Amino acid sequence: MSAPAASAAGALRKAPGARGRRGFNLVALVLLLMVLGGAMLFISRLARQAGVTGYWYLDAQQASNIADAALKSALLELRQANSRALAQAAPRNSAVLTAIYDAMTGATSDDGPFSLMTGEDPATLPPAVADQISGLADFAPQLEVTVRLLDAQPLWDGLLEGIPAMAAEKRGAVQVLSKASLKRKTGVRVARTILVEKEFKVVNVLPAVLGRFALFVQTGDGQDPNCIDVQFDPSTGDGRPGGGGHPLRVLSPVTAPFVASQRLDRASLVSGGAAPKFLDAQGWVYLGGGDTATPWKLRLAHGYGEGGESPMLPGYRYRALFGESALADEQFLGRFKAALDALGNCSIEFVQPADGLYHFHHGFASNYELIGLEPPLFATVQASGGTRVKPELGAGEVSCLRLLGTAPEVSPTVVFGPVSRVYARRAALQGTLQPGPTCPTPGQLAFTLFRLPEHAPGVRGLLTAAFESEAAYDRYGTSAVEEPYAQSLNVLLDPRGAGEYSSMGVLNRTTESPPSASYSSDLLPWLGALPAADGLAPDTLQRLWDAELAVPTFFEGNLARGIPAFLTALRERMAFRLTPEAAGNRLFEGTALKLPGIVLVEQSEPFSLGPVDQVLSGGILASRGPMRIRGNIRRGAEPLTLVSLEGDLTIEPGVSTVEAYLIAAQGKVRFPAGEVTIAGGIACRELDIQGLRTNSAPPTIRYTRDMDPTGPGASTALRTFYGNEDRISVAGE
Repeated sequence: MSAPAASAAGALRKAPGARGRRGFNLVALVLLLMVLGGAMLFISRLARQAGVTGYWYLDAQQASNIADAALKSALLELRQANSRALAQAAPRNSAVLTAIYDAMTGATSDDGPFSLMTGEDPATLPPAVADQISGLADFAPQLEVTVRLLDAQPLWDGLLEGIPAMAAEKRGAVQVLSKASLKRKTGVRVARTILVEKEFKVVNVLPAVLGRFALFVQTGDGQDPNCIDVQFDPSTGDGRPGGGGHPLRVLSPVTAPFVASQRLDRASLVSGGAAPKFLDAQGWVYLGGGDTATPWKLRLAHGYGEGGESPMLPGYRYRALFGESALADEQFLGRFKAALDALGNCSIEFVQPADGLYHFHHGFASNYELIGLEPPLFATVQASGGTRVKPELGAGEVSCLRLLGTAPEVSPTVVFGPVSRVYARRAALQGTLQPGPTCPTPGQLAFTLFRLPEHAPGVRGLLTAAFESEAAYDRYGTSAVEEPYAQSLNVLLDPRGAGEYSSMGVLNRTTESPPSASYSSDLLPWLGALPAADGLAPDTLQRLWDAELAVPTFFEGNLARGIPAFLTALRERMAFRLTPEAAGNRLFEGTALKLPGIVLVEQSEPFSLGPVDQVLSGGILASRGPMRIRGNIRRGAEPLTLVSLEGDLTIEPGVSTVEAYLIAAQGKVRFPAGEVTIAGGIACRELDIQGLRTNSAPPTIRYTRDMDPTGPGASTALRTFYGNEDRISVAGE
């Protein structure tokens, strides 16, 4: 075959191979298209799945947002409804919030769950949550918020420094569950559930132990409580201020006008309708003896007016028996007659029914030698130089405390601690002098008795022979008498002895049959029935003096531990500690005070407060350092206690009204120069004697039971608090 022919044949043989390559390429293209198609299908499905996942995530996030917003709103509502009054006044869900509060305080035994919010009832939802749900109406949103109580236990077991926990005071945990769901277009619901647990406490915001007392002073060491000068007024027989200073007046809910003009009406307490147990509603008084147990010796002030204490004493001249028996008295008069007859100047007889030893009790005044000197019975006695002779009964200053009110507004109460009352007992012997050559003035005579050393030597011998000893003279003659202050309570509760005060300061008694009444105490049953015919029994006086209490409802122990016990309970019940800046921002709304319960301001510098025109939510406001009240405090119906833990609590000049209980745990409650009324009570380590000595108007404590832990407000003074870290769990469907 020729070369051309061979070439042509080869070409013919190669032609089928080219067609094969084209087929291969076609197959490859088909395969590529199939791969690309699969990839596109996969990408399409992946994109579709991503879209579905995105929508699911969006739905889940919206459900989570609803659950979270509802949960935060629920916690806020629980915090704001921390008292029964606030729960009942809540703008939403008041019935459920009240039920939760009652369950926390033990008023009911239902621990839940309580349905607080539901999407089916927009009225239960806060506006923001309601708007969220309304905007998702196409997704059929559902919401449920429930509250359950867990592991509630007493706040403390038994006694805490002598203080019992109230049955309603508890600690435990509250569980709040918020569940929200949305219905997707596929008909499947997506849900989110958030569960939070928070610890809670239920505490009483009244001042433990101290709130039972109108005045509580821890110690009197180094203080002289007699700092007021009183002058006897011979024109009226009354006492009047003789210089600077005014006494602190303590008044309680039950008062009686014992003196109107000059008339004493001891039965006014009975006729005024004082309840048989009214002493349990009065603000008690405690004056502690301090480390040395130094007694308080309160010198009673003469007078029947605003500053006087004459109604606490009989006030009239009365026939006294020497030796407290008729026989001993007869022998005493016989000794006196024999000794006087032996002098050879005059002879005396005790033959008239009214003859014998007389006593007259009165309070002190700077010129007390004038009181009761009415001729001829208590004739004025002149010394050789024409000066007036008076018994020496100590300094003229009287007590700066009116613990039982004032004569026009007597307010009987129970006084604890080593407290004595000191008053003047004047004595005289009345008899008939017989005519004789050296007896120029025969007839009836009252022989005024002074202190034994104040008589002439011859008279001292006469009196020593009659009384037989100086001790007997001090007991039955003229002297300053010191006895437990608590006897004043018995005197005031005894309706006998009405009359009118004369210009000599003596009570002219009237004969009348006063109404009778008997008083006692559920808190202090050992007081017995008052008034007691012979005064309070010695064992009762000793219990009051020792200040040992065993009152299961509020304190068991010695009142010397009162303030430390209060501080221990305060630490246990404390809810919030705030900086001064936070206190200013969180506690005040203009001149309104809103306490979230018991708050401590961590500030060593003086913390200033006032004016306060309203207390929206009450409790205890404590400052680490001193506290200054710079404006009037008016609290309304809410309880309010102000505490300085480590300094003085000072009422600034110009403040006239403080409606609060004031506590200076380590210092004094300092009074302003002008008149001020404290509607509550005072507790302090030391009394501001210097302020009472120099003030220009009397400060007044008007005790109110709003801060009394044994009072009717104790059940409404409970507050709920939530603290510590949240325990959170989140679940989805």
